[in-house]
Amino acid sequence: MFRQNHLWLLVASLALAGCLGEESKKVAVGPAQPPTIAEESPETPDPSQPNANTNSPQNETPFPEVEIDTSPVDFGDIPPAPEAYSGQDQDPDTPIPPEVQRTLKSYSDEDIPEQIKLLQYPQANVRVQAIGRFTYIGEEYVPQVVQALRGALKDPNVHVRRAAANAISHHGPKAKDALPELAALIHSKDTDEVDAVMNALARIGPDAAPLVGQLAGLLKQQEYENKGDVIDTLGWIGRGAKPTAPLLVASLDDWLHNDNAGDALARIGAHDELLRAMSHEKSSVRSTAAESAGLLETHSPEMVTRLIKMATTDEYEYARAYAAHTLGKVRPTTKEITLAIGQATKDEDSDVRRGAARGLGETDPKFDEAVPLLLAIAKDEDKWVRESAAAALGTFEASPESRLTVLLDQLQETANFSYSAPAAALKKSCDEFYPLLQAIAEDAEQDEARRGIALLSVMELMENSEFNTDERGEGES
Repeated sequence: MFRQNHLWLLVASLALAGCLGEESKKVAVGPAQPPTIAEESPETPDPSQPNANTNSPQNETPFPEVEIDTSPVDFGDIPPAPEAYSGQDQDPDTPIPPEVQRTLKSYSDEDIPEQIKLLQYPQANVRVQAIGRFTYIGEEYVPQVVQALRGALKDPNVHVRRAAANAISHHGPKAKDALPELAALIHSKDTDEVDAVMNALARIGPDAAPLVGQLAGLLKQQEYENKGDVIDTLGWIGRGAKPTAPLLVASLDDWLHNDNAGDALARIGAHDELLRAMSHEKSSVRSTAAESAGLLETHSPEMVTRLIKMATTDEYEYARAYAAHTLGKVRPTTKEITLAIGQATKDEDSDVRRGAARGLGETDPKFDEAVPLLLAIAKDEDKWVRESAAAALGTFEASPESRLTVLLDQLQETANFSYSAPAAALKKSCDEFYPLLQAIAEDAEQDEARRGIALLSVMELMENSEFNTDERGEGES
């Protein structure tokens, strides 16, 4: 298949000849570690710097607030939960009987009824272990497991309750009957327990909308420690949490939670609120709004106009960078959008140029005017700009030879064939790049280091599960 024996002989000959030279030190065959988050993303603004987020009274957001009913919810339609364990716990070091250990270690769904009974075992660590079994189970057992976990959410031991909330999160909307018990725990003093509860509510999603009022009440409490979790949960509840938009807008001015608030506003469909935030006097609020707008399903002409202005003229570099990237997600892409992002590729700030490259890579439909702009910044002085430009070029239908040249330049520099953006672009267009790579690898007149990089790329494509040679009808199995 694809003359594999011939290719392996070529690998050996290139290696023996030392054809990769000094560049061979950079080539990573097989899985490589991805770049760190700090390098992959623009830096978070320093709150100590001018225009950064602060919580000072003089910088409070001018957006109005609305009244939200925060009273407890009546869950009358949900059947009652089973009783929780209420006895005296044994010492955690008490030996566990062999038959109980066998039940705890079983991964057979047929033993689930026996494992549920262990939720009444007089030893908290046994109950926690039993709950750990209730995550990946057969669909037919989910209802009885969720019912059992509802009882465990009322357990007197915080570790048991936390484990139950974590298990509930694995079942998403199918665990919505646990809402009454989860609601009772949102005021817990244990921040880890609240974190587990909020994660469970977020996984339940829109069905957790009855708790929006109580969650909004938590945001109003100045000393509440899990505000970020609450904000994220409101976002995953979606449009049912739209009444909380004013509270989320206010959180855009909180440097601890502004990113959470921006994403939540997008997920609940608060288009107009994000548009207004793009004109906020504080640069950090504007940049957060521009970034989060990329999660919106639709963008009004007014928002597109505002994003174009931000990408090209905003005084804050992160606002320009995020606006340029988000413009690439607007559908459909227009030539005006492409040219605006293109202007940002010439920005003096490298983060803006990188955001513009990523934005051009996400445009749809594609415009040829973007290709020379990307080819230009593919030689940028900043390596992350170069990588983003190479990845973006991989999405265009321009000359595959010109795009492959840029991608190989980046692969030769990063030597990351598993996690880098150029590698992903190479795999995405493997059908058109494969014969070109093979030709380079077999061309004795090519630079030896280039041949080595091309050959390693060929091998990586052959191992890629999406590159099914049998379906392409090439070679023999």
